[in-house]
Amino acid sequence: MTNQEWVREHTNGASLRALGERLNLNHVTVSRRIIEGDANTCIALARAYGQDPVEWLAGWGILTADEVAAGTVAEALRSATDLQLAEQLVARIKAGDASPIVNDPIDNVVRLGRPQVSDVPDMLRGAANMSDEKGAPDTTSEAEASQVDPNEDGFDPA
Repeated sequence: MTNQEWVREHTNGASLRALGERLNLNHVTVSRRIIEGDANTCIALARAYGQDPVEWLAGWGILTADEVAAGTVAEALRSATDLQLAEQLVARIKAGDASPIVNDPIDNVVRLGRPQVSDVPDMLRGAANMSDEKGAPDTTSEAEASQVDPNEDGFDPA
């Protein structure tokens, strides 16, 4: 569908003069901008007719369907409450649509090298450095960690 056809369909066949009046532009300018696929004109027309500018941008081929979908998903996630997010996760788990790590027993998760439950308290406390100087993960066991002197190397808990 051409931009001209899109406009005709979404404005109930309004004339170029009628479109120009709504935008405070000459009908020749409106025609040229529609043919060129001018994004600002596309948005202005959508707003002038009380329609969704994103839908118009997609209809004119300025945005792809993937771009529209990504924006919709991102906005939905931003506006969802924590409870709504949790309910969606539970619904996915019940339907079997959740990612495998959510459904795996904890032993499988640990065996696959994912964060262990014992790491969570450090992460929650905002541990400044969970790796050595070379970027390798800290593999100190809980038993080894309990034998470390916290005052060693100038550590000051205060």
